[in-house]
Amino acid sequence: MHDIIHDFAQFLMKNEALLFSGDGQAINELILNKGSKKICHLTMVSRRSQLPIVGNDDDLKLLWMLGIEAPDCELSDLGDVLSKLSYVRVLRIRSQEMIVVPSGSIGKLSHLRYVDFSECRWLEELPESICDLFCLLRLNISRCWALKKLPKGMGKLVNLRHLYNWGSTDQLPKGMKRYLSSLQTLSQFNVGESQLDINHELLSLGDLQNLNSTLQGAFVLRGIKGGMVEVEEAEKAALQSKTGVSLLRLEFANEDDGVCSDDEGVMNRMIHRLKVLEALKPHKDLERLEIFGYRGQSYASWISSRDWLSNVKQLVLHSC
Repeated sequence: MHDIIHDFAQFLMKNEALLFSGDGQAINELILNKGSKKICHLTMVSRRSQLPIVGNDDDLKLLWMLGIEAPDCELSDLGDVLSKLSYVRVLRIRSQEMIVVPSGSIGKLSHLRYVDFSECRWLEELPESICDLFCLLRLNISRCWALKKLPKGMGKLVNLRHLYNWGSTDQLPKGMKRYLSSLQTLSQFNVGESQLDINHELLSLGDLQNLNSTLQGAFVLRGIKGGMVEVEEAEKAALQSKTGVSLLRLEFANEDDGVCSDDEGVMNRMIHRLKVLEALKPHKDLERLEIFGYRGQSYASWISSRDWLSNVKQLVLHSC
């Protein structure tokens, strides 16, 4: 049944959608035969070192979805391709060799709603010009392992509703605080990174209080430490108010208790970890809770609470 529906959908979209694997000359001949003004969806699959050249400046003006599957291509000529697009709404790129995104071209794609760079594992940075995409609703940078930070101007993306950043950067610029209350997806947040932010350019754990019930799905807090500052920030975060979160993972930092000068110092750190965990109490309708690397004095009281345990479906304790 699934194959029948898929084939029927392809039949309906045969003059509007094009999936192509080949060289530039062949793709342009195919576009010409189908009529470039009818094509709205174009996906190119390339195994070559160069991206096929697509049309001229007057072609593909009605194109609103462009997908590029080029695992071995550096996409050095991506800027030329993007410069020919006028009304594209969806941009999806898969490349294991792409290091940078052309800054001059992508910032001019003012109609973009969805940008997907997931699995571009060597992508090192996003250009500041991406922050000029005021209509952007979704940004997917999942599994971009080399990406360490986001542009400082992310605060301008006031319409952003979904940020998929699992396996990628979790350094979030302070400007994003402006629209946290509207954010529906945020894959992960690194508490440890924000604590090293002496210039206050990144969001802190306490800033997550602005995330409310609009946040949906899975949420990961990484690099949690035990200390007085962490306790205060954890209380401000108000995880109980994030009632849309179905999976919560709390990953504690691998702190070396051996650096403490005495047993009292070790005990104080363990007590602070317990207080942090107490403050990070999630809402009672959570479906799955995962706790990694927790080494506190004991577990938080809410974990053993009958009211809380009666609702959670899965509890995972790892290296605790």
